[in-house]
Amino acid sequence: MTGAAVDAYVDEGAPNTSNGNTTLSPVGYLEENAFRYYWKLSSLPYIPQNSIITSSSISLNLATVATISSSAPVCVYEVSGAWDETITWNTQPNLNGYVVDYEMVSADTEGSYLTWDITRIAKKWYYGAANNGVSFRTMTESGSSTESFACVFLTADNSSLMPIFTVTYRNSVGLEDYYTYHTQSIGRAGTGYLQDYTSQLTLVRTDITADSTVLPFTISHVYNDAYAGQMFTASTGTNAIHTANFSSMTMGYGWKLSVQETVVPVTIGDELYYVYNDSDGTEHY
Repeated sequence: MTGAAVDAYVDEGAPNTSNGNTTLSPVGYLEENAFRYYWKLSSLPYIPQNSIITSSSISLNLATVATISSSAPVCVYEVSGAWDETITWNTQPNLNGYVVDYEMVSADTEGSYLTWDITRIAKKWYYGAANNGVSFRTMTESGSSTESFACVFLTADNSSLMPIFTVTYRNSVGLEDYYTYHTQSIGRAGTGYLQDYTSQLTLVRTDITADSTVLPFTISHVYNDAYAGQMFTASTGTNAIHTANFSSMTMGYGWKLSVQETVVPVTIGDELYYVYNDSDGTEHY
């Protein structure tokens, strides 16, 4: 995602000046004066219900480096207080105090995107914590009269090469070998699988099994508590099920048949994807 962002930089040498609505932001220090860059999304991009965030990052395009030092680590921090584009050095919010990730910046990286891993922060935002964004600054923020390190990044006010926020997610419904489960047999009712990460319950009851050297098959009833209160059929909204229209073939709330496997087109943002809904209800993009 490249739009819908708020950003500004603060200048220790001009502590009461706000620097929002600018296309360039310095990060680093010139002698004893530091520069810090603040960035946040005004709204988080949509991800489907029942998704697990596997990674997230923020990428900035490095315009130039003005430095005496050969290179320096530029660190990203989680911001814990509210702010807007009128932020100044004297009104900066607090940070959570630890470096989330860093990138080594030098003249050799000019003109390229640098990427910081902010997965732990993005997960907080999507799971309900306040989205106060992130702050970029060098690990060392002052030097002598002969020391400096200042790099300049393109901001969200550019029409191109602006910051890029990336979030990667995976559907958590159903059964997959990359998740782990606690399993319990419940006799003729089937087998229950409790996912260790989400605590979601999947119940599988085998109905028919045909062993054949030509076309073996098994048909099962599958229950997912992620779909509790819903019939397994195409739907929209915050808890949409991406599948075919099975409104005349419903199995009960939360239930589906293992043979109800489909591939359907889904548009997210401006991108068209195809979603495979497999035998146990997992959606694969």
